[in-house]
Amino acid sequence: MAAVEEICLKVAPYGHRVSAKKWGTLDGVGDNVVIALHGWLDNASSFDLIAPHLVAAGFCIYALDLPGHGKSEWSGMYDHAKMARSMHAFILAAGLKTPLLILAHSYGAQCAFALCAAAPSLVRRIV
Repeated sequence: MAAVEEICLKVAPYGHRVSAKKWGTLDGVGDNVVIALHGWLDNASSFDLIAPHLVAAGFCIYALDLPGHGKSEWSGMYDHAKMARSMHAFILAAGLKTPLLILAHSYGAQCAFALCAAAPSLVRRIV
């Protein structure tokens, strides 16, 4: 079973903390990074069962707790554009190389599409 690391980063532009679970290691190229986004009223633990399988396939998974969910601070907003800015800020704060992959469902997928619309160069593929 792949070990999980819990991380928490203070992100701009809002200055709130975004938490995530990380499985796997970076390959140095960035091609193996997956940002996993949960649905509404959910959290990063949505990916506890699938993450070890993705790590076994060579991926490094960052399952975010979107602001106001799980262990992340509520930033006073739930709109897609602001969530996309928080995700972008997390990617920068974590020093992740782009473009990267996004695995998302429900509300997380809506936020992922907002990120793609605002910053298409960050995302290689959405699943």
